[in-house]
Amino acid sequence: PRLVRVLDHGAVRVWHQLRTLRLLAKDHQEVMRVEVLPVEEVGEQEEKKEDEDEHFIVRVTLAYSRSHNVYNAPHGIEARQEGTGQRVDASRISIDLGAAWNSFPEAVDVSTIKVHQSCGRGEAQRVLAALQDPSKASKRDFCSLIRTAADIMVAGS
Repeated sequence: PRLVRVLDHGAVRVWHQLRTLRLLAKDHQEVMRVEVLPVEEVGEQEEKKEDEDEHFIVRVTLAYSRSHNVYNAPHGIEARQEGTGQRVDASRISIDLGAAWNSFPEAVDVSTIKVHQSCGRGEAQRVLAALQDPSKASKRDFCSLIRTAADIMVAGS
């Protein structure tokens, strides 16, 4: 009975983690891509203690276009204002969040957050500052952090 409870709890936990990752793009239209990477791939390998939980990196790529509406359909791009034509005003950032299997998605390690800007108006610095803000310590779950980052990108328009 105890083994069955442990396995049942583990299965429910994995289901919850996968569901969170799968629904992220549906719930947040700015999410373009979600990757789960082993810590070694990001270059932060440390000596692991025997009782320590496995850590990983979740890399989320966000994009926001200020000049065009983007739809998930063929020919799904249209200018928001007449006359803007081919000129595109958009931002794209990637956020690396450290997490442990036993606490994801309820908690991530904000001390390991890295934000990379691919294009845009310098949102990366504002996103990083907001995600590491100690006054928001109660909002450190994965989805809240992604929502905060997306809000900053949209507000920058």
